[in-house]
Amino acid sequence: MPSTFPAMRSPGSLAPSRTLAPELLRLARERQAAGQLVEAADGYAATATAAEREGDGSTLAQALRLQAAVVHIRGDSSRARALCARSSAVARGLGDSRLVAEALNTMGGLELETGAPAAAAESFRLALGFAGEEWDLWGRIEQNLGTVATVQGDGAMARWHYARSLRAYRRGGDRRGCAMVLHNLGMLSADHRRWAESQRYFLKARRLARAVQDYHLQALCHLNSAEVELALGRPEAAEQSAEAARHLFEELGTKPDLAAVWKILGMASREAGRLNLADARLRTAIELASSTGNALTRAESLLELARTHQAFGHPAEVLATLGEAYPLFLSLGARAEMSEIAGWLDQLEARYLSSIGTCPSEMVIGRKGHGIRVAACAARIAQTVGLDPLQVSAIRVGSQVHDRGMARLPRGLLEKTSALSPQERELVRRHPHWGLEGLPALGCPWDVASIVRSHHERYDGSGYPDGLAGEAIPLAAQIVGIADVYDGLTSDRSYRRAFTPAEAVACIANQRHLWHPAVLDAFLRETGLSIPRDVAVA
Repeated sequence: MPSTFPAMRSPGSLAPSRTLAPELLRLARERQAAGQLVEAADGYAATATAAEREGDGSTLAQALRLQAAVVHIRGDSSRARALCARSSAVARGLGDSRLVAEALNTMGGLELETGAPAAAAESFRLALGFAGEEWDLWGRIEQNLGTVATVQGDGAMARWHYARSLRAYRRGGDRRGCAMVLHNLGMLSADHRRWAESQRYFLKARRLARAVQDYHLQALCHLNSAEVELALGRPEAAEQSAEAARHLFEELGTKPDLAAVWKILGMASREAGRLNLADARLRTAIELASSTGNALTRAESLLELARTHQAFGHPAEVLATLGEAYPLFLSLGARAEMSEIAGWLDQLEARYLSSIGTCPSEMVIGRKGHGIRVAACAARIAQTVGLDPLQVSAIRVGSQVHDRGMARLPRGLLEKTSALSPQERELVRRHPHWGLEGLPALGCPWDVASIVRSHHERYDGSGYPDGLAGEAIPLAAQIVGIADVYDGLTSDRSYRRAFTPAEAVACIANQRHLWHPAVLDAFLRETGLSIPRDVAVA
């Protein structure tokens, strides 16, 4: 991920003073610049204490903000946000616009790196309103807005903000700021697969970072250059660059960045065919990202772990890992990754359903294509209810295997034109159990057991095989159940003609006590059919 905010600057040179706080602030900043983050955090805390005692509001606001940035890097994001909020409050009390803008900019960076891009964008826009004509501050805020746009997949908007940032930094003579933007432009170029362009940006950024002795930025350039090497199919070169980044980050003690390094090292191992090492490295990345609240790196590492599971040939583990990653990408508004996961699920479904073939019970009159139609209807209902793509995927697959137990019924029973005897009805009611027994043989990586077992349960408790009622019935089973009934009603059977869609909807609506209210409402909205006036709805 592009770096969101550099080490914050002082709001101007401080006038000579005999008070202790400004000197403590200077020493703490020197320790931070040297990579001594523990000592820097302690120094900023001491500065804040001294400034509060001496009534030096300006130094207090700066110390709190700078301490927040260091505490975040050290992995305590909650405390960092509290420190930043206090800095903003102190600055507002002073009426110092620049210090308010600095605090808001830092807060936005914290929000972005902990998975709240919308809140971050709002903080950055508020910061611009207080920035005046301070070009270094303008540069940093515009840079951060570019990073938000990058995370949200809006490349054009990201370039626009980065261009404004670069102009502001150059106008203010800030070489370090220019290096940061060049690094982020390298990231953006890599996102659009402009590999040579991205490497040029990273090289320029690394040279500037070396000139201003910014070791953190040098490490970031190494890290992201490693990602480009991976994209170009050079895992050995990627590992070398990632190791260079790891050594620098370990010296600096920056856990969030180390999580990203382990992610790249895991990817390099996988591409080199060392799958067990890749698995271990990616799990290290996930653990570090989780411990520091870095939602984006955690989500990206989970996605790479899913790819590793796929290389192992473990589809159930792929689905479980994608199930962890998707909500994180959703919270980040990362549309590209969400779309990728949805496409991945489609491929897994198609491959699996092709491998198991058509259910034998669909060979009888009126049942051909039953599973496919139920899957399509149930998926639309699930989406309307608000389920995520992984849940919808499980419902589609469950719809296509829900009646596998019917294959154990005599064909003559399935094609019978007269009413079933009590013994025959009891036999039919056993098909959910038979389907459940047959699931292991199908090797289904989705968790569809509850759909197979409970798709004939009804909300009022009148269903089978377990007589479940209300919320005890799995929602997915209710969704497949109503889609199953609708398709059954609108299909020809050996004992009756097919209902029209309107007739089928009216029949289902007339028995609304059988269905979960949200499921019935979604079904009615999806069918787009109104209930005839002469149908009494209970």
